[in-house]
Amino acid sequence: MTTTAPTPSWRRVRRIVTGVGVVLILVVAVGLGAGFFIEVPVVLLLGWIAYVVNVLPRVRPNWSAIASFVFVLAVLFAAGHPFLVWFCARMTPPRTWRPRETAAALGLLFALFATSMATTGIAHQAGWLAQTGEPLVQNSWQEWFDHSRTARVCQTALAGAVEKRFVLDKLPASDADVRIVPLGVEGEGAAEVLIIARDPGGVKTRAGVLCAPDGPRKLSADRVADELKRARVSASR
Repeated sequence: MTTTAPTPSWRRVRRIVTGVGVVLILVVAVGLGAGFFIEVPVVLLLGWIAYVVNVLPRVRPNWSAIASFVFVLAVLFAAGHPFLVWFCARMTPPRTWRPRETAAALGLLFALFATSMATTGIAHQAGWLAQTGEPLVQNSWQEWFDHSRTARVCQTALAGAVEKRFVLDKLPASDADVRIVPLGVEGEGAAEVLIIARDPGGVKTRAGVLCAPDGPRKLSADRVADELKRARVSASR
């Protein structure tokens, strides 16, 4: 029994259908907040480019260290090559050892040294990341969604502001996800409004937004803690 091989046109249609299916899956994954499945491989593959562009202009070569390295490398070559030539001549059967082979051996030694340093650095960074308690992956889609939502809340609060002060009765109400904290309260008005996630974990990972008359600005988690402490002190007076 013989089978018919797919024609070129059928193979082309199958590739197009497969490509469209992959694109649709990726679009759905991004829409559901799983964009990190795309972001992580891209960052692992190309993230070093942004790092080099950012760090390389700030690198200042230590010429004395470079000169010491070249000197040690030259000494190793000058001392190691005659020894390897002598050692290979006494092998059974004898073999010829050439200078380029010594250079290759030194290159291998340098690569092993660099690899050991990189492995130590990776282990150190992995241990540091494990001890920080911070999530290793942050969902950029969720961050964008939070930013859009807090921007809308801030615009709503600014719409009810009078003479660059927020009117308490016109502030958006807190809900199950977002907490609205007025700051600098005097009478029926507030100087600023702090918008944070109600979940303490969300405050720690995504911090908060300070809505001021001149517009919103993002705060760090430490700054959010300071602002909340200031708000509690003001409320207790």
